[in-house]
Amino acid sequence: MNHTHQGHLSGMEAMVFNHYNYVHTVVGFRLLPASIVIDVRSYDGVHASQVTFRDAATLTMEPHEDLDLPWSILGIRETARGDGRWRIVFATTSVELIFEAAWPLVTPQR
Repeated sequence: MNHTHQGHLSGMEAMVFNHYNYVHTVVGFRLLPASIVIDVRSYDGVHASQVTFRDAATLTMEPHEDLDLPWSILGIRETARGDGRWRIVFATTSVELIFEAAWPLVTPQR
C-alpha cells in the first residue's frame, strides 16, 4: 500500500506536514474562542504536529461519514484573501472543514 501523497503538497500542507510527503491523519480537533486547533500525525508515526489556526471564523463542517477520530487527511487548500487572512479547506475522509483564519502556527509534537 502506498501511503505517500499523490502530486505536490500545497504551501500549507508542506508546513503542516513538515515537508514529509506521507499520509497524515487528524488525531485531535478542538474549537477554542477564535481558534481552531488540529493535531496531525503521519500514518507511520514519524511526524506529528499541533496546528493552531488563529483568528478563525466562519467554520463550516461538511461530514462525509462517522466523525470518530482519526480522520485521514485528503488535502489542505488555502486561498489568500488579501487582508492577511486565508480561506482554508481542510479535507479529510470523514469531514471537510472550511473556514477563514490567519496563517497557522505549527508546533512539532512527539
